[in-house]
Amino acid sequence: MKIIPFPQPVEFNRIIELMDLVNEIYETEEHDFWEEGHVRTNEDELMQLAEEDRLLLAVEDDQIIGSIALDFHSPDLAEFKMLICDPSYRGKGIGSNLIAHAEGLAKQKGIHHMQLVLVSPLEGEHSGKNLLRQWYQDLGYSITKNQSLTQSIPHLSKVAVMPLKCEIMSKSLR
Repeated sequence: MKIIPFPQPVEFNRIIELMDLVNEIYETEEHDFWEEGHVRTNEDELMQLAEEDRLLLAVEDDQIIGSIALDFHSPDLAEFKMLICDPSYRGKGIGSNLIAHAEGLAKQKGIHHMQLVLVSPLEGEHSGKNLLRQWYQDLGYSITKNQSLTQSIPHLSKVAVMPLKCEIMSKSLR
């Protein structure tokens, strides 16, 4: 397994391959959060991320088995998002490697803080999100802010079928 930037020039079939994997995983993990038919990403978003070198892939035998995307919010703050790993490859350190590579890219740009947004139910427990929260904490991230979905990601509140919160988790990269 290797972590690579999305290959240039961007091939549309690879965008579709990644889009299908991302949407399948999010549908499985968050099916109870969103209206039926909601998808996590589309070709345009992934194409833009790839063309701007803000998308890393985990690849094995030329098959995409994971990915992570980056947003650069300010000269000192980056955010990773859309972290996924093919379920048949989980538990092998792929997610941790993707995060480490994303953090490394941010450091190369002189960025000192990385954040992520964990979307979870406002009330009650969600076992998958609880596991993710603990895993992120084990990787050095801590919750720095809680917001409603409407405050944090307003366009998603229109397709939510339950009250959701956004936990902003961050880590110093110094």
